[in-house]
Amino acid sequence: MKRLSLRNLLAAVLLSAMTALASAAPPDGRYLYVVCPGIRNYLEFGGAGILVFDIDHGHKLVKRIATPASREAMPDNIKGVCASAATGRLYVTSRAKLYCLDLVTEERL
Repeated sequence: MKRLSLRNLLAAVLLSAMTALASAAPPDGRYLYVVCPGIRNYLEFGGAGILVFDIDHGHKLVKRIATPASREAMPDNIKGVCASAATGRLYVTSRAKLYCLDLVTEERL
């Protein structure tokens, strides 16, 4: 009986992980990814992180993706952004750091 309940528990954990992974990526469409703070350190205009807007629905805010800068009291402003549709990765650079983010899992690489 314990073996069966352990299997059920593992199946539930796996299903929940797969559901979370699927919900992390927005559905197919056109999206605008905005990295904050921009060229100035104005945190009052979006804070620090990545804002995702749905272009096809009036640029409605879809979600905010936290970055390491989101946890800093005074994050450095962003100097460059580059994305790859083929790999699903977003590269962000400041004056001192380079970040790579997997846009499907939202994990920092």
